[in-house]
Amino acid sequence: MEQDKWIENVLNSTNGITKVAPNELLFSKIEKQIQENNRNSRSTLWLVAASVTLFLSLSVIVFQLSSFSKKEKTSTFDEQFTINNQLYK
Repeated sequence: MEQDKWIENVLNSTNGITKVAPNELLFSKIEKQIQENNRNSRSTLWLVAASVTLFLSLSVIVFQLSSFSKKEKTSTFDEQFTINNQLYK
């Protein structure tokens, strides 16, 4: 019972608080700084996106080249195997 009263008092403790108005000059400086930071973060975001795209493109190209060279090696082994029908020399 006493704990419920304490909880109720804590919840109602903010009822009489009034909102404080910030200093207009300070508030405008803070807003300006936030907007500048947003511009910087957007350019950083584009840079990261371009880097990821470049990395993925290069990865796909390297993967395709490596699979192409594997196909060439496999085809030469198959050709040798079918010509003499011996697995070991």
